[in-house]
Amino acid sequence: MVCWFIQHSTFFRTLFAFSSYASSCYSKKKVLIAAFAFVVLFTQPGCTFRDVDKRAFVTAIGIDAPDRPNNKYKVTLKISLAEEGSNGEDFELITYEDKTVSDALFHMNAQTDKQLVFGLTKVIFFGEKLARDDIQQLLIFFKERLDIRETTFLGMAKPTAHTVLEYKPKGQAMTGSFYYTLFEYSDTATNITSLTLYEAYRSITEEGITSAMPVVDLRAKGLYAEQVVWLDKRRVRVELNTEESNIYRLLTKGVTEGVIDLVHDGVTYSIRINHGKSRFQVGKEKAVFHIQIKGSVAENSDHKIHLSERFDAKLAKALKEKLASDITSLLEMGQKNDVDPLGLGLRYRSRTFRQGPSIPAWSSIYPKIKFEVIPKCTINNEGSTQ
Repeated sequence: MVCWFIQHSTFFRTLFAFSSYASSCYSKKKVLIAAFAFVVLFTQPGCTFRDVDKRAFVTAIGIDAPDRPNNKYKVTLKISLAEEGSNGEDFELITYEDKTVSDALFHMNAQTDKQLVFGLTKVIFFGEKLARDDIQQLLIFFKERLDIRETTFLGMAKPTAHTVLEYKPKGQAMTGSFYYTLFEYSDTATNITSLTLYEAYRSITEEGITSAMPVVDLRAKGLYAEQVVWLDKRRVRVELNTEESNIYRLLTKGVTEGVIDLVHDGVTYSIRINHGKSRFQVGKEKAVFHIQIKGSVAENSDHKIHLSERFDAKLAKALKEKLASDITSLLEMGQKNDVDPLGLGLRYRSRTFRQGPSIPAWSSIYPKIKFEVIPKCTINNEGSTQ
């Protein structure tokens, strides 16, 4: 029995192999190296594995202004309760108020019998009241945490982050997937632009660019994500309406599917945007924006079908005038509030050959810069029938 155990034991087989190798070595140096490798091999600690059912996976985090005046933050964690055989929609919310987020997370460990895991966190929401106050330190805090990914999406929640996380969307594949899908596919599915933790941190540390954060608004009929807010280095400065958010998207990522309402000769036309993009150049005195739009008439209030190239040219001209006016107003609004979400300053600095006393700082150029918008619009209604 003892002989069988010695023959089949990994430890003793390794020991015998080591003894054979040592006896065959004629160099003491080789023997010492082999002995060192043997000791290192059998003194390595094992991994401290924790079962999945002993972990609480946090899929979303919400930070709000506190309800109690002696605290600073109200932290809400959305924890997935997915189990074998379930559809993954169930979740649990735990909340704690404290003077720092670190203290709040520490005390929240006592509210669950499982280990809090933040590796699957997809979204971090900031309540509207807090976002309009100051979130710079929060961005730095989450950026420096090693267990939260830099690709985590950020958003401003209305009215509070807690109420938005408490909402359970219909058809949610798994807890928190609704918010992730909303931001991950924002390029094609919505009219907003997404913001990651890395991009927000870069905006507060880099000169010449600020952040644009999407807004998730909980209303009576459900969640709406159709607006964007502009931030400076610390807080929200400008809240765009739906139409302004569409224009901002056109200036940044472009538009592949969109609609612009145009009033011409007392008739309202819904222009379907099939393709829209922009580019710009920045100098010391002027920033020039080139806009390219291709679309067609989707609907009009007089319910008449106009099939003529002359009429399409008139609508294109009216659309050019509207875009030039709306885009200029939007750019001037950002200039007035000292925010630069388009990164005009970063573009100017990257195109400046030298940096020194002879090159004026962007902070002194931006308030005085002029904007010129040059739209190029094409409306084509070929294929329409009457």
